[in-house]
Amino acid sequence: MKELIFEYLCTIHVLIWIFILLAFLDSNLAKLNFFFIVPGIYLLHILPFHIFVEIKKQIFKNDYREKEDIFFNSSFLYYLINLQRLLDKKCFLNPLSPQGMLVFGSLTSGYSILYHNKIDLFKL
Repeated sequence: MKELIFEYLCTIHVLIWIFILLAFLDSNLAKLNFFFIVPGIYLLHILPFHIFVEIKKQIFKNDYREKEDIFFNSSFLYYLINLQRLLDKKCFLNPLSPQGMLVFGSLTSGYSILYHNKIDLFKL
């Protein structure tokens, strides 16, 4: 039962990041992402703890990192996680880090809002 809850939390966590990265595809989702989701996650990341990590630690007190690695290695995210680890070693600032994904989500959602509302940046 604990494994199922843990996998559910990991899946929810991944789906939130996928939403942030792909919300620009629809203008209404882009507005939700740009005005509420990204600022909310930014504020949550200011806290001295991460909500999902703390819940995972409560489920598996000593080995939640190992359980998380097992989940990621057995899912479709295996290649993305390996790419993220490679970029951590090779890049000055990793674009696949949480901060990089927040910046990407903000920029693409903001552009989507401007494009769909026909706002000309050069006339502002």
